Amino acid sequence: MKEQLGLHNIPTAQARNSGTSYDDRPACCANNNCVPVCPVGAKYDASTALSRLEAKGAVIRDNAVVWRIETNQQNHIEAVHYYDQHKQSHRVSGKLFIVACNGLETPKLLLMSADSRNPNGIANRSDQVGRNMMDHPQITMTVTLEEPYWAGVGPVVNSGIMETLAGGFPFRTCRCLFPFQ
Repeated sequence: MKEQLGLHNIPTAQARNSGTSYDDRPACCANNNCVPVCPVGAKYDASTALSRLEAKGAVIRDNAVVWRIETNQQNHIEAVHYYDQHKQSHRVSGKLFIVACNGLETPKLLLMSADSRNPNGIANRSDQVGRNMMDHPQITMTVTLEEPYWAGVGPVVNSGIMETLAGGFPFRTCRCLFPFQ
Protein backbone atom coordinates (compact mmCIF):
# COMPACT_ATOMS: atom_id res chain seq x y z
CA MET A 1 0.00 0.00 0.00
CA LYS A 2 2.77 2.50 0.88
CA GLU A 3 4.35 1.90 -2.56
CA GLN A 4 1.04 2.79 -4.19
CA LEU A 5 0.70 5.96 -2.13
CA GLY A 6 4.37 6.96 -2.32
CA LEU A 7 4.63 7.38 1.46
CA HIS A 8 7.55 6.42 3.70
CA ASN A 9 7.52 5.50 7.38
CA ILE A 10 10.55 7.16 9.04
CA PRO A 11 11.83 7.67 12.63
CA THR A 12 10.34 10.65 14.47
CA ALA A 13 12.09 13.00 16.85
CA GLN A 14 11.58 12.61 20.60
CA ALA A 15 11.88 15.47 23.13
CA ARG A 16 13.23 13.33 25.96
CA ASN A 17 16.61 12.61 27.47
CA SER A 18 17.83 9.44 25.84
CA GLY A 19 20.99 8.31 27.59
CA THR A 20 22.05 10.73 30.29
CA SER A 21 20.47 13.34 32.49
CA TYR A 22 20.10 16.84 31.08
CA ASP A 23 18.83 20.09 32.53
CA ASP A 24 18.07 18.45 35.90
CA ARG A 25 15.95 15.80 34.15
CA PRO A 26 16.88 12.09 34.27
CA ALA A 27 17.37 9.83 31.27
CA CYS A 28 14.29 8.10 29.86
CA CYS A 29 13.43 4.92 31.77
CA ALA A 30 11.78 3.46 28.61
CA ASN A 31 8.56 2.37 30.26
CA ASN A 32 6.39 3.53 27.32
CA ASN A 33 4.11 5.55 29.59
CA CYS A 34 5.12 9.12 28.79
CA VAL A 35 1.76 10.43 27.60
CA PRO A 36 0.36 12.61 29.03
CA VAL A 37 3.06 12.91 31.72
CA CYS A 38 6.48 11.26 31.87
CA PRO A 39 6.69 9.26 35.13
CA VAL A 40 10.35 10.21 35.75
CA GLY A 41 10.41 13.68 34.15
CA ALA A 42 12.77 12.82 31.27
CA LYS A 43 10.41 14.24 28.61
CA TYR A 44 10.26 18.02 28.41
CA ASP A 45 6.91 19.60 29.15
CA ALA A 46 5.86 22.83 30.82
CA SER A 47 5.98 21.33 34.31
CA THR A 48 9.73 20.71 33.99
CA ALA A 49 10.29 24.48 33.82
CA LEU A 50 7.86 25.62 36.54
CA SER A 51 10.27 25.52 39.49
CA ARG A 52 12.94 27.41 37.51
CA LEU A 53 10.37 30.05 36.53
CA GLU A 54 9.17 30.43 40.10
CA ALA A 55 12.78 30.82 41.28
CA LYS A 56 13.09 33.77 38.87
CA GLY A 57 9.97 35.43 40.30
CA ALA A 58 7.14 34.01 38.21
CA VAL A 59 3.88 33.31 40.02
CA ILE A 60 1.98 30.24 38.82
CA ARG A 61 -1.80 30.56 39.17
CA ASP A 62 -3.44 27.14 39.19
CA ASN A 63 -7.17 26.66 38.69
CA ALA A 64 -7.31 29.93 36.75
CA VAL A 65 -8.70 30.70 33.30
CA VAL A 66 -7.79 33.84 31.34
CA TRP A 67 -10.92 35.23 29.76
CA ARG A 68 -9.81 38.59 28.33
CA ILE A 69 -6.71 40.38 27.10
CA GLU A 70 -6.68 44.13 27.70
CA THR A 71 -4.81 46.58 25.45
CA ASN A 72 -3.73 50.16 26.11
CA GLN A 73 -4.07 53.27 23.89
CA GLN A 74 -1.03 52.14 21.85
CA ASN A 75 -2.79 48.79 21.32
CA HIS A 76 -0.14 46.92 23.31
CA ILE A 77 -1.21 44.25 25.76
CA GLU A 78 -1.39 45.84 29.19
CA ALA A 79 -3.15 43.21 31.29
CA VAL A 80 -5.02 39.93 31.30
CA HIS A 81 -8.17 39.14 33.22
CA TYR A 82 -8.69 35.69 34.69
CA TYR A 83 -11.21 33.81 36.79
CA ASP A 84 -10.01 31.88 39.83
CA GLN A 85 -11.54 28.61 41.06
CA HIS A 86 -14.26 30.61 42.87
CA LYS A 87 -15.22 32.39 39.62
CA GLN A 88 -13.84 35.70 40.92
CA SER A 89 -12.30 37.92 38.24
CA HIS A 90 -8.76 39.26 38.66
CA ARG A 91 -6.60 41.60 36.58
CA VAL A 92 -2.84 41.09 36.14
CA SER A 93 -0.72 43.75 34.44
CA GLY A 94 2.79 43.31 33.13
CA LYS A 95 5.43 44.29 30.58
CA LEU A 96 5.59 41.05 28.58
CA PHE A 97 2.79 38.61 27.76
CA ILE A 98 3.01 35.27 26.00
CA VAL A 99 -0.27 33.88 24.72
CA ALA A 100 0.23 30.12 24.41
CA CYS A 101 -3.09 28.46 25.16
CA ASN A 102 -3.03 25.75 22.40
CA GLY A 103 -4.50 25.73 18.91
CA LEU A 104 -8.11 26.14 20.01
CA GLU A 105 -7.96 28.24 23.17
CA THR A 106 -5.50 30.84 21.80
CA PRO A 107 -7.78 31.99 18.95
CA LYS A 108 -10.77 31.76 21.30
CA LEU A 109 -9.07 34.11 23.79
CA LEU A 110 -7.94 36.52 21.05
CA LEU A 111 -11.48 36.68 19.65
CA MET A 112 -13.08 37.05 23.11
CA SER A 113 -10.81 40.06 23.72
CA ALA A 114 -12.48 42.30 21.13
CA ASP A 115 -12.65 45.96 22.11
CA SER A 116 -13.09 49.34 20.37
CA ARG A 117 -9.52 49.23 18.98
CA ASN A 118 -9.81 45.56 18.00
CA PRO A 119 -13.41 44.96 16.93
CA ASN A 120 -12.55 41.53 15.46
CA GLY A 121 -10.41 40.52 18.44
CA ILE A 122 -6.73 40.93 19.35
CA ALA A 123 -4.21 40.43 16.49
CA ASN A 124 -7.03 39.90 14.02
CA ARG A 125 -6.89 42.75 11.50
CA SER A 126 -6.93 40.10 8.77
CA ASP A 127 -10.08 38.44 10.20
CA GLN A 128 -8.23 35.09 9.93
CA VAL A 129 -7.75 34.25 13.63
CA GLY A 130 -9.43 30.91 14.28
CA ARG A 131 -10.02 30.20 10.60
CA ASN A 132 -8.29 27.65 8.38
CA MET A 133 -7.58 25.27 11.25
CA MET A 134 -6.71 21.70 10.38
CA ASP A 135 -7.08 18.44 12.24
CA HIS A 136 -4.16 16.22 13.22
CA PRO A 137 -5.08 12.92 11.56
CA GLN A 138 -3.78 9.79 13.25
CA ILE A 139 -4.22 6.07 12.85
CA THR A 140 -3.97 3.85 15.90
CA MET A 141 -3.49 0.11 15.59
CA THR A 142 -4.05 -2.50 18.29
CA VAL A 143 -2.64 -6.00 18.20
CA THR A 144 -4.04 -8.89 20.25
CA LEU A 145 -1.56 -11.69 20.88
CA GLU A 146 -2.00 -15.18 22.34
CA GLU A 147 1.24 -14.92 24.37
CA PRO A 148 2.18 -12.07 26.75
CA TYR A 149 4.16 -9.39 24.96
CA TRP A 150 5.32 -7.43 28.02
CA ALA A 151 4.68 -4.07 26.38
CA GLY A 152 5.84 -0.93 28.09
CA VAL A 153 9.41 -0.70 26.90
CA GLY A 154 10.53 2.01 24.50
CA PRO A 155 8.97 5.21 23.18
CA VAL A 156 5.25 5.51 22.58
CA VAL A 157 5.70 6.80 19.02
CA ASN A 158 8.90 6.00 17.19
CA SER A 159 8.01 6.51 13.55
CA GLY A 160 5.59 8.30 11.30
CA ILE A 161 4.66 9.28 7.76
CA MET A 162 5.85 12.85 7.36
CA GLU A 163 5.04 13.57 3.72
CA THR A 164 1.56 14.73 4.68
CA LEU A 165 2.89 17.59 6.85
CA ALA A 166 4.78 19.20 3.99
CA GLY A 167 1.81 19.76 1.70
CA GLY A 168 2.89 19.94 -1.94
CA PHE A 169 6.58 20.22 -1.12
CA PRO A 170 8.90 17.34 -2.02
CA PHE A 171 9.65 14.88 0.79
CA ARG A 172 13.35 15.76 0.76
CA THR A 173 12.56 19.16 2.32
CA CYS A 174 11.53 17.36 5.53
CA ARG A 175 14.57 15.10 5.85
CA CYS A 176 16.63 17.70 7.73
CA LEU A 177 14.19 17.47 10.65
CA PHE A 178 15.36 13.94 11.45
CA PRO A 179 19.17 13.85 11.75
CA PHE A 180 19.26 10.26 13.04
CA GLN A 181 18.13 8.70 9.75
